[in-house]
Amino acid sequence: MVTAQAARFRRAALGVAVTALCGALTAFHPLHTSLTEMSYDGASRTLQVQIRVFASDLQAVTARKGAPPVAQVSDAQALAYVNGNFALSTGRTRLPLRWCGMRRGGDLFWICLRAPAPSGTQGVQVWNRMMFELFEDQINIVQVNTAGRRRSMIFTRGDGPRPLP
Repeated sequence: MVTAQAARFRRAALGVAVTALCGALTAFHPLHTSLTEMSYDGASRTLQVQIRVFASDLQAVTARKGAPPVAQVSDAQALAYVNGNFALSTGRTRLPLRWCGMRRGGDLFWICLRAPAPSGTQGVQVWNRMMFELFEDQINIVQVNTAGRRRSMIFTRGDGPRPLP
């Protein structure tokens, strides 16, 4: 039987491992991964989303959509790509993703989004298939922070939507 303390330790260890893996991946790219960090803001009743992708991957995928490859991907290009490959929903209703910016740090882009969640995270599902059209081995990590707890999910090719933990 696992004690509550042991369960908390395991969750904390997983969070540390995922964070370390993501940090290591930036130094050794061509491993293909994205990291999405989500949290719920009860005051504004919104889900806040930060998606980290490799700049070269975002540039390549937007170039495949007909745009010439450039050093800087436009906000419109990034939002169009995210809207086609990342979703939050409740039942059959897709939550609208509101753009709150994008910044480049080294060889990474951080994409900021917000989605209304008037009823909290209960019943919200996430779907993440970013970069699957480019890479067979793509792994998308989604970390969800709610009520002071961090949970992680991993999406690979063929995965469907999953409920937020």
